Amino acid sequence: MNDLGLEGDVTDVAVQSAPMQAAALLREAREVQGLHIAALAVALKVPVKKLEALEAGRFDQLPDMVFVRSLALSVCRALKVDPAPIMASLPEPQFNQFKINEAGLNTSFKDSTGASRQGVLAQLSSPLGLGVLVLIVAIVVILAWPVAPLFEDTSLVSKEAAEPMLVTEQPAPSPQVSANGVEEAVVLTQPPSGIQAEAPVAAEVPAASASKAVNAAFPLPVSTPVNVASAEVMSSASVLELSGHGESWVEVTDSAGQSKLRKLMQSGEVIRLAGQLPLSVVVGRADMVSVVVRGKPLDLTPLARENVARFEVK
Repeated sequence: MNDLGLEGDVTDVAVQSAPMQAAALLREAREVQGLHIAALAVALKVPVKKLEALEAGRFDQLPDMVFVRSLALSVCRALKVDPAPIMASLPEPQFNQFKINEAGLNTSFKDSTGASRQGVLAQLSSPLGLGVLVLIVAIVVILAWPVAPLFEDTSLVSKEAAEPMLVTEQPAPSPQVSANGVEEAVVLTQPPSGIQAEAPVAAEVPAASASKAVNAAFPLPVSTPVNVASAEVMSSASVLELSGHGESWVEVTDSAGQSKLRKLMQSGEVIRLAGQLPLSVVVGRADMVSVVVRGKPLDLTPLARENVARFEVK
């Protein structure tokens, strides 16, 4: 009995002294090479206290045995000594086995879909849920209600805007006589090709017939016969004639700065003007307007800049 007890005590001492032996071997190897513990700590990039605990065998001050064995192996490599006896003296790390809770895996799953559906139905059937539902329906109705009248109004506006475009032909305007009796512009619509030969004849109607037509269309007071006579003279003595071959903006201003003409000419229009000279003329599209000054054609090509012609009639 005494022999067995003695053998057990010797075994315990051997087991307990094994880690101390590894620590002593590490310290002895460092001292043999004359390396200070602080320099070794700097080389291994670990705190000095951890190296001191390793060399003193105070493994309880270190995180765990895995860290102890790793640090001891690093010291052996830094000192270039055989790590086998030192690693054999260190105890093996003990790993805790992971226990699987079999009861948790076999636990029955409770479906909450039915309960959630019942909860939604209960919320909708509550007074608050019904109020929210009615409010949503009212908002949808209000937003959708004005859509149809809006489209109807826009269709009516488009129809009203399109109706004036149905007018395709208008009678030629009669000569306009201003308040002072001076005729500012005479606009003639070019007749069809079949009647073009009669246009010069119509232009040579005597002044007396023109004055009769003016008097018949616009009866003037007895006190203005002189103004009518001056209108006849100006009509017969027009110095500027504009003929349109397409859409073009035309503006004519006399020497007094009074606008004699400002309009968008159409194809086929002929305008004759007379006023206080010089007349300043601006033609927006020189290639769409023909100009005659005192019976002589005027070429706008040398006068045009970017197809806009500006000139004076003196």
